[in-house]
Amino acid sequence: GTVDDRVEEYVRINGHAGLVDNIERGTLVLRRHVLEFTAGGDPQALAAAETTSRTLQHDIERAQQSIESPEYRAAISAIAESLGRYTENLRIAVEQRQNRDRYVQETTRIGNAAQQTLSRLREALGAGSDPAAVALAGAAQEAMLSARMAALRFLTTADPALATVATEQLDLIGP
Repeated sequence: GTVDDRVEEYVRINGHAGLVDNIERGTLVLRRHVLEFTAGGDPQALAAAETTSRTLQHDIERAQQSIESPEYRAAISAIAESLGRYTENLRIAVEQRQNRDRYVQETTRIGNAAQQTLSRLREALGAGSDPAAVALAGAAQEAMLSARMAALRFLTTADPALATVATEQLDLIGP
């Protein structure tokens, strides 16, 4: 071909390289925002991840439209599929985090109420003359605190052994 054809080919290839660089950079930025959100629940990180995901989708669509090579188009399609799965997983993570937060709030409310009830019971029994009953109420209060600590640790680590510990501690209190 002519020099003009070669220059056009160079410009086209350079444009594709720029798109691929944007997609690669955007993917790294998306991962960083998602990590920030999953680590701390930062709503700004989630918003940034959603914005980055939309920008990535746009860049991928542009690449799919402009790249002519079947093998590169297939690679871009694979990237688009991966982004779709990643975005779906992010949606699921957001839902699970919301469910986890509701669970923590509800169990904290219930645990606080149970703890206050046990404290009042122990105080009332302490005013009487039955040291065995006071000791039993104290043991129940200790089991409740241990169960609450294990449950909260389970929510931050997802270690099934901690769920077992929490259940065993609650079983010590009774049905």
